[in-house]
This record gives sequence, structure tokens and C-alpha cells, in this order.
Amino acid sequence: CSICVDITQDVMRMLRDGKSPQDARGYIDATYSKYGPSNIP
Repeated sequence: CSICVDITQDVMRMLRDGKSPQDARGYIDATYSKYGPSNIP
């Protein structure tokens, strides 16, 4: 889905820019939570 692609691109960019996986997860949760709950534990 397009949201999944957006999330993947955001995470790839953040990791490439030196952010930690935890930082990326926090950003994704904050940014995309308005679209519904995550199915990722």
C-alpha cells in the first residue's frame, strides 16, 4: 500500500542519515498513528 511505501522510504532515509532504529520507530509511530494502529509489535 502507499502508506507502507512511505513508511519504508522514511525509515530508509532516517537510517541513511544516521538515526537509530528506535528514533525511526518513534517517528513512524508519531507520524502514521493517525492512519490506524500498527500491526508491528
